[in-house]
Amino acid sequence: MNIFERHNLPNDFDESLIEKSIPLNKIGINELGWKYEDVFNVLDFLCSRGYAILGGDVYSIKENSFESTFANWYLNRDKMQWDTFINVSKEKAVDYITAYNTRNKDKQDKLLYVLVYQQEK
Repeated sequence: MNIFERHNLPNDFDESLIEKSIPLNKIGINELGWKYEDVFNVLDFLCSRGYAILGGDVYSIKENSFESTFANWYLNRDKMQWDTFINVSKEKAVDYITAYNTRNKDKQDKLLYVLVYQQEK
């Protein structure tokens, strides 16, 4: 199984973004996390290809492992058109990540952001 299948990534996912990701499989989570300085490029990539950001979780790097901060966000589509939902979901993700980072500047190099995303069904 390749990294795209293992982490449910789009087949055309930018490999430079994968290289900057940090796998969370050490704690039994089959997801990739990105640091603050990289997560916005991931958001741009996904949304430009028709993915909406359904939400995300924040993890902290602890020595040789990861720990949930129990911080997260989500967005329901409700009756939005898909293109509108993509834009609103990206805006909400950017706002949440920026605000969380601002509140936790002393820890920002130890935080990972995991995105939950989906294409239109």
